Amino acid sequence: MNIQKVLNDREKLSCLVFMAVITLVAIAARIYLYPLSNGDQTTFLIPWFEHIKENGGFLALNERIGDYTPPYYYIMAILTYLPFEPMTGIKTVSCIFDFIMAVYVFKIVKYMTDDSIKAAIAYGCILFLPTVFLNSAAWGQCDGIYVTFIVMSIYYILKRNDYKAIIFYTIAFCFKLQAIFVAPFLLLLLMNKRVSVKKIWVFPVVYIIAMLPAVIVGDSLIRIIGIYIGQTGTYTSGLAYSTATIYSFLNGVNIPELASAGVMVAGAASLILMFYFYSKKYEVTDEFVITGAALFSLIVPFLLPYMHERYYYMAVIFTAILAFISKKNLWRLIVMEIVSVMGMSVFLLKNSVNNWFLLSVAAVVVIYSLFTECNKIINSSKIKEREK
Repeated sequence: MNIQKVLNDREKLSCLVFMAVITLVAIAARIYLYPLSNGDQTTFLIPWFEHIKENGGFLALNERIGDYTPPYYYIMAILTYLPFEPMTGIKTVSCIFDFIMAVYVFKIVKYMTDDSIKAAIAYGCILFLPTVFLNSAAWGQCDGIYVTFIVMSIYYILKRNDYKAIIFYTIAFCFKLQAIFVAPFLLLLLMNKRVSVKKIWVFPVVYIIAMLPAVIVGDSLIRIIGIYIGQTGTYTSGLAYSTATIYSFLNGVNIPELASAGVMVAGAASLILMFYFYSKKYEVTDEFVITGAALFSLIVPFLLPYMHERYYYMAVIFTAILAFISKKNLWRLIVMEIVSVMGMSVFLLKNSVNNWFLLSVAAVVVIYSLFTECNKIINSSKIKEREK
């Protein structure tokens, strides 16, 4: 970067100063939240950390530790060699990804609008979305990690760098199964040739490389592959866990048969949407890429059973990106942030929420609006014949 050129460019300079100051404020806000504790920390995160530390750091990865995949335990293993308290290190890693995600939101908004001021504001707002800073600094969760890689993947799809797009999506999948929320949409982009099918080989290669350190120290690749299958049957005491989904009116109730059928319903809805969008003749525009990602990141967890309060994180981020691109989309971000934070507050802040039906209706309104917006984008796109 040419420093003198930046100093002479008032807009760039003001953006850099603003982003530097807002970064410091965001760091301070997160430090204030570090002392907060919760059951996930005492039951899962700290015991996992202590187990890894007591069994030789990376050498401890030769066996099952918890129900996460190895890449998250790599981070914990690295932290065991550093002079941090367990939750200080864990929360700091999650917070670092908050800032990385904010940088890529900046990049996307700048790319879409060519407006540095708007992109800088997007950077600052992302850092202060309650869904974001409560998840990392208060809760110590890692949702920001996999969503960061999803955002990076979408950015590189926009930039038409297929290799990086697939690499970063694979890394997201390696961290969290919830990366599958946008998998149907990415498959649609492959079918529409916005992402090259010829480069899909990158996915299994990156996945195997990501799991290789655990295999080297003695874990089984077969067991690792089966982790996500095991997760689907872990938390099944209720069809919805403090979140606004189609099952919210049955909060705390578990009907296994209904849950199994519900997975099929979510899969069928994804297939119907994919087929509907694929059947049209249109250019896959950048606007469609972002709006479609927002739609699928919301409708899939809305229809799936056993969803948790944190699983709208991705939908919040993509509705936020849309809001920063155009203020007409701001209402969607406001609605999704309310839906998300209300759910998070039950576990994190011991809040009592009784209006799940209204929150679910609000989510449906956002889903419908995103669907109609996708249609508008398609209808306004250049019509073309599919290649045979």
